[in-house]
Amino acid sequence: MFNKTIIILFLTLTQVAFSQAEKESTSNSRIYFNNEVTTVPQFVGGQLALDSFLKANFVQPKKSKVKGEVLVAFVVEIDGSLTEVGVLSDAGSGTADEAIRVMSISPSWIPGTLNGRNVRVQHLLKIPVNQQL
Repeated sequence: MFNKTIIILFLTLTQVAFSQAEKESTSNSRIYFNNEVTTVPQFVGGQLALDSFLKANFVQPKKSKVKGEVLVAFVVEIDGSLTEVGVLSDAGSGTADEAIRVMSISPSWIPGTLNGRNVRVQHLLKIPVNQQL
């Protein structure tokens, strides 16, 4: 009885795994990392424009002693929009929530490409807190 259960479980898991692989190969759902793509996503206008956007929109914590950075992860979609915004580390005092808010209002980015076609790319960004941009 135990062996039958294991075999059935294995076959079920194998079927699910193959179904997922088939779905990924037929759609644009795969998320790449920067080191896997031909060109990495970038903010329209480059780093200076991104710094300017962050400076204009990121509200620094009122506690002047809070310093550091917020490490934000997000996916740049094939159309340049940002999704799946999350914070990997923050400086405290609400900086994580503020980083998510600011990245959620970001204008579209130039998407990453792989072999000449736009692909979804996970991107990391450090936002300085109470420091010069």
